[in-house]
Amino acid sequence: MPHTRDLQTGRWQACRSSRGRLARAQYPANIRCMASSASSETAELIEQKNQENDVVIYSKSYCPFSVQIKQLFKKLQVEYKAFELDEIVEGDDILDSLMDKTASRTVPQVFIKGEYIGGCDEAMQKYNSGKLKQIFESAGVPASF
Repeated sequence: MPHTRDLQTGRWQACRSSRGRLARAQYPANIRCMASSASSETAELIEQKNQENDVVIYSKSYCPFSVQIKQLFKKLQVEYKAFELDEIVEGDDILDSLMDKTASRTVPQVFIKGEYIGGCDEAMQKYNSGKLKQIFESAGVPASF
């Protein structure tokens, strides 16, 4: 289900188009020119979400790599907050802000205690090498390895 951001509370809220499809915001040209302000606001909201949650995954619901990392974290019994960018109206803005922060425009993007640990390949490499266990332990995030 698509989401929209409540700017006063900084939460993404559900919204649905009249046909039940993804609702994409259509803005007049004069509002689109305010992108730098919106990007700054989006970056702040990302920081807030990364600080509020021990583990955050920015993903897309149809992405097999996103599914793989979420399955791994479920197997490890790690509580995480996933933001499905294809179901959020501001998904492209969020991805742009994440790219500024991580130099990556792919999903998933995984953060543990606000620190970017990489995408699926990096997280799986860290898991296979034992480094992911160390990251969770040093961050104080419960996980069953």
